[in-house]
Amino acid sequence: MPDEIDTRNVRDISISASGSGIAAGSIQSLNVNIGGTDLQTLLPLLQNAGLFSSPVPVPSNDPIEIGQLRRDYYNLFVIEDETYRDGSFSISRSDALTRYTHNADHFRPMTADIIAEILSMPCLFTIRNDDFSRCSENWVCVAGKLSKITVHGSVIKFKFGYYAPAIPQNLLNQNAELFGLATSSLRNELDDEHWAIKKIDLLSVLKDRNYEIR
Repeated sequence: MPDEIDTRNVRDISISASGSGIAAGSIQSLNVNIGGTDLQTLLPLLQNAGLFSSPVPVPSNDPIEIGQLRRDYYNLFVIEDETYRDGSFSISRSDALTRYTHNADHFRPMTADIIAEILSMPCLFTIRNDDFSRCSENWVCVAGKLSKITVHGSVIKFKFGYYAPAIPQNLLNQNAELFGLATSSLRNELDDEHWAIKKIDLLSVLKDRNYEIR
């Protein structure tokens, strides 16, 4: 299903057509909203935060897809020294479901059935904190959904789509227990590059913090 686009903010459009039927025109101002978020604001924010490299892909807020996501678990990804690029990234198998994961013995075999389970879960895509248990104020993360998981030897490759709105990463740092994050006196698991699965209703937690995914 295509993204819903709010056309109420489209204005100052002029179009003219020649005798051959070819139309030419200009748009002076175009504000496109997806998931209640203005793309002109969102896309530069994601690039400046280091989450994506240019060009930043458009969010894929499909209400039907979002409504079918599992509500009992979510995938947490923390990467370092790379971006999520054009909707793809990789994790070393040594950092995949080896720590911080709820019900790890069930998910770790990565059979076809288990991969299907994982693909039905929402995700949080984050960057490793640049300080202990906190990050720069402009850093954001995004929720989304995996579309493909491929195991290549010691590396696992992922393809995914993400949802608006962007979420301040310090929201996770400041509410570690709500998001199921492991913590110690000085650190939390966003300080560590890895992939974990959490037995948490991510969408409800985000909605309760005014970051509803829709």
